[in-house]
Amino acid sequence: MSQHHTLRAGPETCHWGFFDAGLKPGLSVASGDTVTVDSVSGAADVLPQGGSFDILPDHLAIHRGLEPRLGAHILTGPSPQPSPRERAREAGG
Repeated sequence: MSQHHTLRAGPETCHWGFFDAGLKPGLSVASGDTVTVDSVSGAADVLPQGGSFDILPDHLAIHRGLEPRLGAHILTGPSPQPSPRERAREAGG
């Protein structure tokens, strides 16, 4: 029987600015399962000001817990790990 899964956007399940197929998946599912993937968009400097919009607590936690790397997009799914450039630098390359 198929199951439904939810992958929440948060510092534990997102990374910011790059995609690397070597990152550990945030969720594994069986064939036929369905998934709801939460997403967020925007760095602190582009979020609405003035209190007319609600900013999700998970979005603010991502801002506090992750650093933008190679670009502006916040990606949900692959677990945050060092970028390829950071891994090469750590290895002395």
